[in-house]
Amino acid sequence: YLNSDTGSDTNSGLKPETAWETFDKLNQTIFKPGDKILLASGVTFNGSLILKNTSGTKENPIQISTYKSGESSELPIIDSKGFSNGILLENCSHVIVSGIEITGDGGGEKTDKKPGMHCGVLLTSSEPGEFENIQLKNLFIRDVFYEEKGFERGKGEVRTANGSQSYGWGIRVINSIDGVLIKDILVENCEISNVAHTGIKFTGRNRSISDVKLLNNKIRESGGPGMQMSGVI
Repeated sequence: YLNSDTGSDTNSGLKPETAWETFDKLNQTIFKPGDKILLASGVTFNGSLILKNTSGTKENPIQISTYKSGESSELPIIDSKGFSNGILLENCSHVIVSGIEITGDGGGEKTDKKPGMHCGVLLTSSEPGEFENIQLKNLFIRDVFYEEKGFERGKGEVRTANGSQSYGWGIRVINSIDGVLIKDILVENCEISNVAHTGIKFTGRNRSISDVKLLNNKIRESGGPGMQMSGVI
């Protein structure tokens, strides 16, 4: 359990009354099949939720979702301003993410962002292997930009497929490592609005992404395409 309003990283995190406070604590924790990461409803979390080299099983996936805190029925919000991603899943399998709002409007004084992109959710690989069964459901991703308000792009930027500058994206799946297969991906009932580039984009190397289902998603006000696929079979 996480609650940035009432939690503490010295707590056990095992029930709402002893919730953790920050993603710093979460990102240093090793999770096992069947574990749940639950964010307090109506609470804003600053930073990036990161899972690396983490896998559940088909029968017992790792779940990232919400729990009701107090009287609020609003979704928890991840504000990733100043970070590369709201949620990063790297070398992960059997993970379900649902019921979270994600935003990230520009940079910030303290940033881990590298030139190139700022994503609401990034699913990617960094080492050989086969990664499968990632489900992204009922996510609301909005206002994702790399640059600060007022930044102006030159006219020539529209003549390139992906642009030569840094942008914000809604959901990205990137597989650029030889010997890697990412498969069985579900993106369902997600709403993405006001992002600098593409709403949902899959980029695979040598057809290295397979078995993708995109169901009932809504994309509005994207600076690039609504959805784009390359290297997907």
